[in-house]
Amino acid sequence: MKYKGSEDQFQITIANHLNSLGLLWTHVANERRTSPMQGARLKRKGVKKGVPDILIFERIKDAPGAAIELKVGYGKQTPEQKQWQEDLMKRGWKFLCSNDLDEVLEFINAIVTIQREHTAWVLSHKARSNQLGKGVE
Repeated sequence: MKYKGSEDQFQITIANHLNSLGLLWTHVANERRTSPMQGARLKRKGVKKGVPDILIFERIKDAPGAAIELKVGYGKQTPEQKQWQEDLMKRGWKFLCSNDLDEVLEFINAIVTIQREHTAWVLSHKARSNQLGKGVE
C-alpha cells in the first residue's frame, strides 16, 4: 500500500526501524535547498545528485550493502537516481525503490534475517573447524 504521509515522515519511520535493529546506515540529505554558491561548493566537495535516501553498510551474503530510495504517492525516480541504482547494483548492492511502507520494512527485515543466518553459519563452521583442529580464515 502506498505511504500516505510526507516523505519526511516516511524517512523518519524507516530511520526509527533501522535504528531499532542496530544497523550501520545513513540518510543522504540531498533534498536540502541551498543558494547557487552553496550548491556549487557542495558539488566541488563531492555531493552527488540522485544518491539513494538510505545507504545500509551491512554485508548481506555476497552484497556489500543495500540502498533504498523512498517515494511517496506517485513519485518517480529521476534519471540520476536510476543511474545510482544501476551503478550500485552492478557493484553487487541490494536496491529497493518503493513508496510502500510494508515493502520497505520487509526488505530491511529480510536483510537482517539473511545477515543473522549467514553469521550463524560462519560461527558454526568456525566452531566445527576448530574442533577438528583446523582454523578457518
